[in-house]
Amino acid sequence: MGTFSPAAFRSLFTRHRIYWQCFFGAYCVGLDQILPIELVSSLDHGSDLELIRGQCGIHFCAVEEPNDADGHTRWRRNWIGASIETAFQRRRAAIERQLRAHPRQSWWITSSPASDHLAMYCRENGYRYVGPSPDLTASFQQKQRLVEALRELRLPCAQGEWLSLRGTTYQELHGRWGRRFVLQKAVGAAGSGTRLVQSEADFQRAVPCFGDAMVLVSPYIGGVSLNINAAVIGGEAFVGPPNVQLSGIEALGSTWGGYCGNDYSAADQLDQDLVAGVQEQAARIGRWMAGRGFDGLYGLDFVLSERDGRAYAVDLNPRWQGSTTLSIQAELASGRLPLAAAEFAYRCGVISLAEVRVHADAFGRPLAGAQMCLRSSAEQALRVGGNLHPGLYQSPGKPRFVRSAFRLADCATDDQWLITGGVPETGTWVAPGSWLVRIYTNRTVVGPESSALSDWASRVAAHAFAASQLTAVSPLAE
Repeated sequence: MGTFSPAAFRSLFTRHRIYWQCFFGAYCVGLDQILPIELVSSLDHGSDLELIRGQCGIHFCAVEEPNDADGHTRWRRNWIGASIETAFQRRRAAIERQLRAHPRQSWWITSSPASDHLAMYCRENGYRYVGPSPDLTASFQQKQRLVEALRELRLPCAQGEWLSLRGTTYQELHGRWGRRFVLQKAVGAAGSGTRLVQSEADFQRAVPCFGDAMVLVSPYIGGVSLNINAAVIGGEAFVGPPNVQLSGIEALGSTWGGYCGNDYSAADQLDQDLVAGVQEQAARIGRWMAGRGFDGLYGLDFVLSERDGRAYAVDLNPRWQGSTTLSIQAELASGRLPLAAAEFAYRCGVISLAEVRVHADAFGRPLAGAQMCLRSSAEQALRVGGNLHPGLYQSPGKPRFVRSAFRLADCATDDQWLITGGVPETGTWVAPGSWLVRIYTNRTVVGPESSALSDWASRVAAHAFAASQLTAVSPLAE
């Protein structure tokens, strides 16, 4: 396994097929080249999934896919914070028809993130569930676990204190944490449950959002955000390269703190000592998790402090991340075994820990590639009036559609980009805050020191929004 061969790796799974449950159907792109993925259930549906189905033979069962029960009305929902269990529960009949078409022993069933409901279904029906413990994964989602790790490991910690906002005033928190501070729920995703407070008015607006729950109050340290993918495999931590994480970019439809993309190409421009330090922190935290029974994929978000330039871990994600698919495709494009694929193969028992270790250095090397995740920033539902084609586009000059495509590797030059990620079809209603599309490119889209969107990237994003033609036509008027 020292030299990676996609065909040889896929041959390890002979006589097996995979049913994969995930939030977004396009997450399977990349892994589909080296794993026998036959069935995918997801929350979203888009025209690019039809393209993937046609070229790869993968059967998709999506919650958003039109059916007779909803009168063929297409809705793009805001799935941030939704339960992954919805993917199976809402499409169970269609999924079971596909499962019954082949012997039970031929299926390996997995979910990203881990699913207690799907694991139980497998136990009750004789299927093999492949994945980490859902209960253990849930315990590490609590933000308190990261605080615990940082303090035990004596790593830089910018976390503050837990309290109820009901019995606290802005002036009290201002006095302890300064003019700007951050409020976080115990569990969140894609920036949900996180608020920046800079004034009394901000605080008063935030209080109802948190209710009586305990809230983590931390100082605002500002700076560039970094994200990293890693995995605990066989009790050992393996770490990938960091990427510059995009968050709160208005041109992508995001509010402050909202996740909206990743840029590996920009991270390659960072100071190498800083990169090595972030990777070492991620590895130490992974080993700490392993000592408490965790195994599987995990990720970390860091902030580079404007005050002292240090990297502070601010979020622990014991799961598949929004950047994981980009990482997989970039690893494949560079001829490397993806870390996520190695973790899955080891869990299936088709490769050994020794074979994973052979790739440890390669896992951590820099990658090229970036993605921008566009969201609807409107406060009401909008209807897609345009016909945004999934596929490869090119500039300079006026952006033009080149051909149908759905892989990062299809971007052959720096002036090409890919529109994918559940592209909503004409007539789809898009709920406030929901994902619209993902734009992939090998080109840097942000500056490594400021995270500000480049002019080129801004124009590409503006083109995608304009081509979607989101309008506020009332459904009652149709």
